[in-house]
Amino acid sequence: MRRGCILGIGALLLLCVVTLGVGIFVALPRLRDAVQETAAEALATEIAMQMAIPPAATPAAATYIIREDALNASLRQRSASIDIAEEITVSLAPERLQLRLVANNQVTTYTGQVAAVDGRFAVTGMTADGMYEFFLSAGAAAGVLEEAVNGYLAAQRLRLVSATLGDGTLTLQVEPAPA
Repeated sequence: MRRGCILGIGALLLLCVVTLGVGIFVALPRLRDAVQETAAEALATEIAMQMAIPPAATPAAATYIIREDALNASLRQRSASIDIAEEITVSLAPERLQLRLVANNQVTTYTGQVAAVDGRFAVTGMTADGMYEFFLSAGAAAGVLEEAVNGYLAAQRLRLVSATLGDGTLTLQVEPAPA
């Protein structure tokens, strides 16, 4: 009787370890990928809406100003279709870009600086503070922001000359990308 009970407990323990392993090595990476893809899609859509370059336009040198208030208003309007958080807000100031996510009453804040590096948008010194960092690390959040801007610029055949943060603004100066 004891031997059967010990074998049953051992089998149950082994099943728990296998389930935990599957969760950590299979489900968690898939969840992280899904969060990154959703964030990238949401931000890319917002960048495209804020820059609003006509599809047939010839690439030309220009200055685009992305405004915090317009960006946040659009994010609020589209919040039901953005599955990663109940609230996403962006704060722009000369000293930092800040992305704030609220999910399940948990707030996570990502903070960094922006730059133009070799014709591409870069987020530097990104830090994260909050529980959501487990699913979207500071580096991944920086990558999502960079992908959103750089993907749009590449699609428009543009190269970034400078990126400057101001009070409530992100100013992007662009020029045609070399052929």
